[in-house]
Amino acid sequence: MNFNQKFEPKSGCFHGAGQSINLFTEYWNAINENKPIIYMAYVKLPLIDHAWFNKTKERLSKFPPLILQLGLELLKDSEDLCLKISLGTYDAQLILLGNFLKELKTPVFLRAGYEFNQPKKYNSDAFVDAWKYMFNLFLKQEINNVAWVWCACP
Repeated sequence: MNFNQKFEPKSGCFHGAGQSINLFTEYWNAINENKPIIYMAYVKLPLIDHAWFNKTKERLSKFPPLILQLGLELLKDSEDLCLKISLGTYDAQLILLGNFLKELKTPVFLRAGYEFNQPKKYNSDAFVDAWKYMFNLFLKQEINNVAWVWCACP
């Protein structure tokens, strides 16, 4: 099927792995042909900084070309940060993240607030507002290599 969505392959499918660089490396080494092209990484919004960027860039560079799939957690010590995001409290981290992703010059799948529908994870209304706020902030930064993924938990 082809839904004509951003970065959707014209035929076939993408596959990847993640959770840790060690598990990704094991998987990469176990596959002879059709290597994974997506590396899954996670980061908590308050922890976005240059050290995280450098570590992520280093990991991606070991297996070119890779697409980053980023799970962006909007929690701090189990506290829902969505209202604070919409109020601009985390603009500095989001702008850093946007600049980093733009610098990659490769497609990125951004799962902002992944599995948002888990019980007691996020306030529903605040989450929707925060998601829209982040999306619009990236639009203002003219970040065109990111596909925003609305990722519910089954």
